[in-house]
Amino acid sequence: MLSWDEFDKEEEGEVATKGANAGHATEANMDRLDGAGAAAAIEARAVTASDSAAIVRAKAALDKLDVAEGLAELEGSAARVAVDEKRMINCR
Repeated sequence: MLSWDEFDKEEEGEVATKGANAGHATEANMDRLDGAGAAAAIEARAVTASDSAAIVRAKAALDKLDVAEGLAELEGSAARVAVDEKRMINCR
């Protein structure tokens, strides 16, 4: 049964697992995943003979797409909300 008394307590088995593999597994897997993702993106954007003219134009537009502006906007919106901002959001 779930209890709010135990909500903030982590299980001991989870703590030991997290401590042993703190950053090693994620760093090793990130390089592999980045390589696999880049290869899949290149393969998906390659123009084939069966592609229609619209698909060829769309793939060309994706090659020219600059995602830096969108990433900067997402990083800016991921910041924590201050108390004053919460009041502004809730006061409608």
